[in-house]
Amino acid sequence: MIDHAVHVTDLLGRLLGAEPVRVQAQTGNNRFQGEFDDTAMVTIEFPGGIFATLDSSWSRPAGYKTWADVTLRVVGDQGIAEADLFGYGMEVYPTDASGLRMNGIGADLDRLMVEEFLNAIAEGREPLTSAQDGLAASAVALAAYRSLGQPEPATV
Repeated sequence: MIDHAVHVTDLLGRLLGAEPVRVQAQTGNNRFQGEFDDTAMVTIEFPGGIFATLDSSWSRPAGYKTWADVTLRVVGDQGIAEADLFGYGMEVYPTDASGLRMNGIGADLDRLMVEEFLNAIAEGREPLTSAQDGLAASAVALAAYRSLGQPEPATV
């Protein structure tokens, strides 16, 4: 769970302009045998009644098109945006019926993330995602682990 939760939490915080306040999770070990969670469902609550649900699992079969499936679907009062982060674009469906818009992503996001970090070190500057951002995202993942088996969400 922690490997997905930190990245998704950071992205959601940037999209929403808010930090999570509570989190509830359930985990399982359903695909690989070991002392770790390979399946998780996480509900992340933000201020103002906004919430997100994260399916953080390694459930893809060996022959799947990529090593994982990272998709994002945002539903809001102005429309729906969908992104396949290992795909090549984001689909946007506005509520004004103007039709589907495709916004290209087209790059290996893992490679770009590592390159940005290395460039920041080489250039002596703060990376786009700071250590504080990483700590905040980690706090959400750790709160998710604290929520396991509890009847109420954990406070971040």
